[in-house]
Amino acid sequence: MLKPLAKSLYKRAKSAYHTRQAMKYFDQKTQNYLAIHKHLSPLPEPAKQEALEFWQPLLPKHRLTHTLSWHTIIYNSNRFCPTHPAYLDNAFYYLTLLPYLNTQGYAKALADKNYADMLFTSYNRPATIAKRVNGSYYALDSSSPHLRHKLITKDDFIALLRASTPCVIKPTRASETGSGTNIRLLESSLDKDELESLLRHYPSDFIVQDKIKQHSFLSALNATSINTIRVVSLLYENHFSILACTLLVGEEGLTSNGGHFRIGIDMDSRLLRDFIIRGKGEPIAALPNAKDLSYKTTPIPSFDKLLAMSKDMHSLLPHFGLIGWDFTIDSNANPLFIEINPDVPSCEIPEQTNSPLFKDHLHIIKRAATHAQ
Repeated sequence: MLKPLAKSLYKRAKSAYHTRQAMKYFDQKTQNYLAIHKHLSPLPEPAKQEALEFWQPLLPKHRLTHTLSWHTIIYNSNRFCPTHPAYLDNAFYYLTLLPYLNTQGYAKALADKNYADMLFTSYNRPATIAKRVNGSYYALDSSSPHLRHKLITKDDFIALLRASTPCVIKPTRASETGSGTNIRLLESSLDKDELESLLRHYPSDFIVQDKIKQHSFLSALNATSINTIRVVSLLYENHFSILACTLLVGEEGLTSNGGHFRIGIDMDSRLLRDFIIRGKGEPIAALPNAKDLSYKTTPIPSFDKLLAMSKDMHSLLPHFGLIGWDFTIDSNANPLFIEINPDVPSCEIPEQTNSPLFKDHLHIIKRAATHAQ
């Protein structure tokens, strides 16, 4: 009897320790967000009381200050829906809601970009030229009637890269890919020594893909980056819904990962919302690198196709109730899949630019809180 009890106590102690460490991280993250705003307006008292009334039955008393801080951040950045009791703080979202909705053990593997072309074989995506997985090099086997990758030598891999420019190389593991880290465009043919040197910047897995040609609507917003649409989808109790969509626009560099500029999307009109978030929460009036202001009155091309594509793709991953998808629109006006975020589909990006993710699903918030107790 003592051995099972000891194991149970150990697991509880270990879980409590990890929760405390995670809370330190989220508290610091919250303080970093608050520090961005030099002169925060306080949350109006009616909004504060509504938030407390909703969250007090769901959270320990010491967590309520953390929650109110996030409501204050959103109040100072979101011009569309500045107050609502269902806004989520980071700690609840990542430590309680995501583990309730998503099977965590699968998340890291399925977030690996090297598996996307095998998971989503029939969907429009950047063509894979070659990849390295767990120390081995692979190229697409064009002789196979099915999508299959064959082992190649490192020398063959380098020769293939030299013959395939322009192309993009990027790390694939979820722990190494945040905010467009180490993504490089190979514009012209490099010699073998130069490529050998470049590959030393990638100690782990990576993928090489064709350069994307995005739609003129997106390139006009910032020509140097691939600008993307973050779609957050929910699959819960046999029902699918799109919770939010946000346009992410880059500045310098190749990617819009995380969004140097973030703009909410009205899913009824297909138009962008009339305010822009720069970085972590600064509202601005216009995109600095856009060719003109036509993006403010132009519906997003192929938006309905993009939403339908995310629904189809989500049906392939039933272990995940909540997924963040990144798409772009290609030069032929077709939605093009970039990546999946099953492990950390952020809540601050859609909630700062739209409205609460779960405003129409309050029962899911309450069930997640009860499940965690």
